[in-house]
Amino acid sequence: MRLAENDMKVRTSLLDARFLCGDYPLYQDFEKRVESRLVKNGVKRFIREKLEENRARHERSSAARSICSSRGQRRGGRAEGYPNRSLDRGAKLKAKDLDALALNGVVSATDIAALKESQDFLLRVRNELAPFHR
Repeated sequence: MRLAENDMKVRTSLLDARFLCGDYPLYQDFEKRVESRLVKNGVKRFIREKLEENRARHERSSAARSICSSRGQRRGGRAEGYPNRSLDRGAKLKAKDLDALALNGVVSATDIAALKESQDFLLRVRNELAPFHR
């Protein structure tokens, strides 16, 4: 937790943690600690720093794309904005996933179903196109 207070990558990893298996009460204790030490008092700071980190990364990647395209090379990209938006959602609304937004009354269950269907479609398209990307 101490590392996460000063390191954006560690903080992001802890905020994005999910329970997979094992001792659920231990995970709940971890989640409460993350909430009290990293989220409760620092949501605005976290989002501001995350936006700055994204801006810097995009500047670096656009500069690299410019260099590659001037050499006639192609460079692939990844959809990195979605995970960060999900972290923003979790930090602001205390919602770990889309279903929690519906449970909290932020978005209707019908809209969540449509979002999930759209996301699933986009992931299938991306996976189908991956072998053709060089």
